[in-house]
Amino acid sequence: MIIADPCPSAKFFQATNDICHVIGMMYDTLLRDYNENLPDQQHYSSLPRLHSAAHHDEDIMTRYTNKIAVYGMKLRHITLLIDYKYIRNTQVHRSYWNITSHVPRLEQRQNALALLNTVNQSRVFSEAFRLCTSCVYGAQ
Repeated sequence: MIIADPCPSAKFFQATNDICHVIGMMYDTLLRDYNENLPDQQHYSSLPRLHSAAHHDEDIMTRYTNKIAVYGMKLRHITLLIDYKYIRNTQVHRSYWNITSHVPRLEQRQNALALLNTVNQSRVFSEAFRLCTSCVYGAQ
């Protein structure tokens, strides 16, 4: 759904998500380039893990910096982008909603359903989300 003229906060949120999507595509490209012609056991499936490993292994560092240099990038650029995406993910993917023994599931479901008052979606979406919360939290 596209909003005709979103408020500044919504624009910021959308832009942040879009930036992170592009960063994710960069992750895929850099991983593909790094893993090319390496034995499977030396492949990385996570750019942040590769980035971290490069700081602990000179051979990985050399290969990694050579691969990112093709795009005019240095380690500091990648660090900034990884940190940006990580910060956004910690804000968006909040552990509060995960099932834990500390919060009753019924309470979690009720809190999730209360979000519907904020998002102002259609009746059909509300019904779908109610079913979703029932599936996730197992409470009616």
